[in-house]
Amino acid sequence: MSKLAVKYNNDLNSIPLRNFTSSELNIFLTICANIKEKNCDLVNYDFDKLRELARYESTSIERFVADLKSTYSKLLSTSYTLEDERYIESFTLFNRYTIDKKKQTVEIQVNENFKYILNDLNLGNFTRFELREYTDINSTYSKALYMRLKQWKSTGKWEVTLDEFKRVLSIPDSYKMSAIDNRILKLAEVDLAPFFKGLKIQKLDRNNKKSGKGRPVKKLVFTFQQQDDSILKIQPNKYALGKYENVYLTEAEHKQIKLEMKKYYLVEEVSEWKHKKKSESNNNDYALIMAFDKNKEKNVSAKQHELNQEKVRNEILNLYADFDEEELIDIQGNIFNQLKIKEE
Repeated sequence: MSKLAVKYNNDLNSIPLRNFTSSELNIFLTICANIKEKNCDLVNYDFDKLRELARYESTSIERFVADLKSTYSKLLSTSYTLEDERYIESFTLFNRYTIDKKKQTVEIQVNENFKYILNDLNLGNFTRFELREYTDINSTYSKALYMRLKQWKSTGKWEVTLDEFKRVLSIPDSYKMSAIDNRILKLAEVDLAPFFKGLKIQKLDRNNKKSGKGRPVKKLVFTFQQQDDSILKIQPNKYALGKYENVYLTEAEHKQIKLEMKKYYLVEEVSEWKHKKKSESNNNDYALIMAFDKNKEKNVSAKQHELNQEKVRNEILNLYADFDEEELIDIQGNIFNQLKIKEE
């Protein structure tokens, strides 16, 4: 199983994903993992690859198609709202989807307004985690909590009001604190223990003191051992990039390729190449990317030369299109061809 990373703008953590099953959430996060930093509108997947990455267990194609349909239907109805001092704007995450049952492929169109969630990933404003860890978790509430804790992994602490906690985890209003404790928090402590060392949950009242009789819970505080896997430890000045987080570049190199050259697709191609070669080398990925780029330019030049030759051949044919050849004999008996204008 590949170590595919999910990486998105922190704003995604403010969107409640209501009524999704565990399998549907796995499919959604698999999509996010595959289209991050590609700046694309339309993405295609084959069933086998999507099932593998989402760790979809059922072998029934009919059931998988039904789950795809329900996943995308829910995504199309999931909206996100942006608000500033003047405007309030709401939009859906995806515009449309197409499932080809015969070819066993699915195509989904990302909303233009949503693209920044998966592409505007500057240092410090994104959440990152391994897809396999996420798909290991079965409870939808534990999955939602996992995403939020990963946003705060560098500090090892997440403080949230009870009202906001209920909103982002889509907890029914009918749930009292006892139900939240027994059905969500206690289960999450078990589910998330492998991923957050020393995880503890505090329940505080309105005065930030431990809640108790007559002092209802107003805030939750999650604490755990700090994590920092965004920077490669053996080379602290480099960042792990690309689909498989296996391309190592400095911030300056990353900006040059993405912003100046506008060729971030080269990072993805090198990431795919290293993954297939099972290469973990981090000696000089920048030089490797430049070699990929040079080779592409060489291939483009060769193709252009071929196209130019074809153009010349067509021009010559067009030039002689109005002429016929006739065979003549000179005074020495030599046969030669001579062009003459075609007769109307």
